[in-house]
Amino acid sequence: MPWSEVAAPRGSDAEDQTVPFYAPDASNLRGSFPIPHMTAPNLTIQRSVFVSSIAIISAGIALLLFGSDFIALISTISLMSSPTYKFATEQLRTFAPDAGSGLLDSTWLIVGTVVSLVLNALSVASAVGLFLRKSWGRVSFIGLAWLQVLFYLVSSVVTYLKARSFAGSGGIGQLFDSSAMLLMGEYALVIGALVALSIASFLTWKLSRAEIKAEFLSVPAGPSSAIQGGMQR
Repeated sequence: MPWSEVAAPRGSDAEDQTVPFYAPDASNLRGSFPIPHMTAPNLTIQRSVFVSSIAIISAGIALLLFGSDFIALISTISLMSSPTYKFATEQLRTFAPDAGSGLLDSTWLIVGTVVSLVLNALSVASAVGLFLRKSWGRVSFIGLAWLQVLFYLVSSVVTYLKARSFAGSGGIGQLFDSSAMLLMGEYALVIGALVALSIASFLTWKLSRAEIKAEFLSVPAGPSSAIQGGMQR
């Protein structure tokens, strides 16, 4: 606090003089003295390109998948209500019960599509939160990345097992019995699982780093107003 010149009280010998006075509180003194200008420290945190890019790309992909899942759900419901589908499933269950109850399982098709629809909708919301640097967005984004991996693994394994069961059954299942196609499916399942696990692990590691987590810290509201309020008291 700087030294200020304060007028002497009236009626004294030094009425027309000014004396230096160290006054941290000028509420009880006549006159005024300058208050030093104080500014709040710069608390702005630099937004990384990585987080913004991942959020935008993830939101775009999730929106596309959400749209495709919605169309697939409507198409699946429409297909299952058609007479042709009902006739085909009846024939399959009559001549090849295992194949008919496996490959064209309506319950699995609907449940898988609905779960994928919900996960993609949540992924869009978490990507928006990630872009806005919300703490819940970062945590939910990591959690949904692993949920997507789990869903991919379960759906891929179930689909492969159903296709393998159908290919090994009698009747029309023999038309699809190809060891090369099944082997390709096995390779695709393993490679896809490794890629999905690698992406989820990388995102978890990257978004858990200290410099990235610092972007999601909540800054106390109004630091400059608190300083100004203290100066005005």
